[in-house]
Amino acid sequence: MEIKQSSIVYKGKKKLFKNWYYLTVLQIAQFVIPFIPIPYLVRVLSPEKFGLTAFAIAFAQLFAIFADYGFSYSAVKGIAVFKKDADKVCEIFSCAIIIKAVMAAAVTCVFGACLFLIPQLSHEKTVFVFAFLMVYADIFFTLWFFQGYEKMKYFAWLTVILQTLYVLGIFIFVKSESDYIYVPLLDALCYFIIGAASLAIIRKKFGVCFKLQPLNKIKFHFKRSWHYFISDFASNAYSCVGVFVLGFIANNAAVGYYRAALSVLFPLKAIFEPVVQAAYPYMSRLAVNSKTQALHFLKTYSALVAGAAFCASCLLFLSSEYIVALFLGADYAPSAVI
Repeated sequence: MEIKQSSIVYKGKKKLFKNWYYLTVLQIAQFVIPFIPIPYLVRVLSPEKFGLTAFAIAFAQLFAIFADYGFSYSAVKGIAVFKKDADKVCEIFSCAIIIKAVMAAAVTCVFGACLFLIPQLSHEKTVFVFAFLMVYADIFFTLWFFQGYEKMKYFAWLTVILQTLYVLGIFIFVKSESDYIYVPLLDALCYFIIGAASLAIIRKKFGVCFKLQPLNKIKFHFKRSWHYFISDFASNAYSCVGVFVLGFIANNAAVGYYRAALSVLFPLKAIFEPVVQAAYPYMSRLAVNSKTQALHFLKTYSALVAGAAFCASCLLFLSSEYIVALFLGADYAPSAVI
């Protein structure tokens, strides 16, 4: 019995490591690869235009958090627990898509009103509309499905390929300051392509496809995801709220300095996020069998991650001026203090 239990734990940890590996690849694709054109962009675009594109993207990201509605956590947990039940997985998958689409439509009304009533937006409608396309792309961004199944390799490598195309697109289409509107457009198109390709993989490899669901099931998953949405909003909004608020109270150049500083931080932050994300489905399953084991794992895991993150933060703080000078150039010197 002990041998069997040890074998289950070993297989669980092996799967945890594989998920960490592929989530790391995914984070590199989402945050590190897009950093490659940043030194080029900040030299082609002025701090003002770079700040404007950052403001538009942050504005869209805030709406995207509402459209996601916490399914990046609730759907992961549901699929991790019921992945052997094909009907239940189809229900979770379909309800998530439906609710995300409804939420996207709802925030579109709010965005439309903002576009015409707020001067900062109405003067640059095109760049904000291009950025807002990301909200609709998020409907089909099914990272949560692969996380729940603990099969990250498909999504990870697909994202690497498409983010590489995004980087090439920046170098090809953004040649002068007047091309700044293409930055959010390329970003949104990348997410649309990833979403469409992931839906095809889900249907072919997992046999799961979208089906209309009864209203009572949609209501159930809407209520079930509410607390996850609140938690997700609290933990993720801070990454775009700073740029969002600064866009209203300061000029675009100030936003540019701030966003340039974040562009250095994000790749470092991206290294740590897979460590947390990979552990979530493993902990969900572990907690079903033993809450004591799950709590012990959480304490040990958290201490290791926090220690490593603290060391990385100190290194970034002490070398900030050198990093900014190297990657962003003299025009972005104020970013070092930030």
